[in-house]
Amino acid sequence: MSLCSSQWISGCTLKVVKIIQRFLEEKFSALQYTIFDKSLADLKTRVDKVECNKRHKVALNELQAKIARLTKRYGTVKEDLKKRSDNPQSTPQSPGKTVGDTGGINSAAYRRTSLMDIPFINYGDMDSRSFT
Repeated sequence: MSLCSSQWISGCTLKVVKIIQRFLEEKFSALQYTIFDKSLADLKTRVDKVECNKRHKVALNELQAKIARLTKRYGTVKEDLKKRSDNPQSTPQSPGKTVGDTGGINSAAYRRTSLMDIPFINYGDMDSRSFT
């Protein structure tokens, strides 16, 4: 068999064509995987945005409900204060007592004292014999 025979050339050409075809298929599949990975990443980003949007909507609804409750509470307190200012005798009194009557208790004696009202005593200067 000589190197120039037509059968050898056609056999070599066929092998080269198959190698090129396999190479192109590998490159094409790599390109498809790259496109698929990019599309998958884009889809994941979109899903994350949708889920984040849902969480934000839930948080918004919760905050709006809290605001509505606080507004209602504020309105109730405001009405109560308005009623109290219109009616200064809002605290119930005993039938036998007047508003200024405290039952003979001196309120000054029971006033709350602060630490500033208590005199400072230095126990370090005391002689231990004074306690015996």
